[in-house]
Amino acid sequence: MPELLPQITPDWSLARLKQEYPGVEMALFAHFGIGSRERSGFAADEKLEELCRRHLIFDLERACGKLNALAAEDFRFGVDAEELSGLLQREVAVVDARSEAEFKRARIEGSLLLSHQTVQKLAQTPEVPVVTVCRDGSQAPAASRILRSQGLEARHLSGGLESWTKTVAPDFPILFPLVEEPGHWYLLADERTLRFRRDRPQEGQSPRLIHREELEDAVEVAELLRFLPELELVAVTAETFAVRGLPEELSEVVQAFDAEMREADLWKSMGRPEQPEEDRKKLEAVLAEEAPAILGSHKGTVCVKSYRDRVLTLELGGKCAGCASAQITTQRELASCLYREVPLLDRITSDSSETL
Repeated sequence: MPELLPQITPDWSLARLKQEYPGVEMALFAHFGIGSRERSGFAADEKLEELCRRHLIFDLERACGKLNALAAEDFRFGVDAEELSGLLQREVAVVDARSEAEFKRARIEGSLLLSHQTVQKLAQTPEVPVVTVCRDGSQAPAASRILRSQGLEARHLSGGLESWTKTVAPDFPILFPLVEEPGHWYLLADERTLRFRRDRPQEGQSPRLIHREELEDAVEVAELLRFLPELELVAVTAETFAVRGLPEELSEVVQAFDAEMREADLWKSMGRPEQPEEDRKKLEAVLAEEAPAILGSHKGTVCVKSYRDRVLTLELGGKCAGCASAQITTQRELASCLYREVPLLDRITSDSSETL
């Protein structure tokens, strides 16, 4: 973490504000009424001054002062992944601020899901330190503030579980999709599909199909996995292995697969020749079948805007356009359906240029 926090000023863009202060969306909603549980309330390129004016907040000095104070508090009570790893060797309560679905799919061993019952339980042992965690560090700071207000000694994991998998536990499956980092496992929302990325190609390059002989060792390992009774699929691209139908011993398979693939160090690509039109039809069929039920409560639409070089761009319409909640639903539920149908799909983006 930086030794000195930069001071937030009115000319900051919201993109920079989110980068420097991950908890800003929660802070803007809780303290200024900006945004909601469904909408972030601002565009990435909007200036803080413009945002405040649009919401009739004219005391910019006070607004920046409040945000700086909150950012400083979050910085003060943050712990990094290595520090949390050390704390786990002693008595500490880890409280997970993510959704129940995310918590069930992957969590730090012994952690508790944040709830009213959890807060009551923690209150019985106020001498035990607490560390809150979330996916990316945007929710955990607010959760730790709430727990401190209840008299608990609470801190939060800076950078969230994304930092945990990058620094401490590379085999810890983070709920996909994220901006995938090479060398880490990502768990799709169906709990039985795993993606492993390696050797990210340069921007604009699509994965190059090569002869099996050029990938002999890696193909051999992939095929061994593919013929495990529980597995349904192992798909390999220039940067991705997709494994469907994992056995219950998830960590065991992950570690074995990871070790073999790192040892092979031959990750390029394998699979059938590209069939963009056929794949696009499959993806459109999945959207037609799955989207209405998945997006039912949002009263909006989603369709294929473009499909090129294994990159699918979705267009959200109706009340889903610009809706942060719809984006999350699309990312976590709909995207996993699309990846299952076309496992060699490289990535999915929305028309707002966000990677899903």
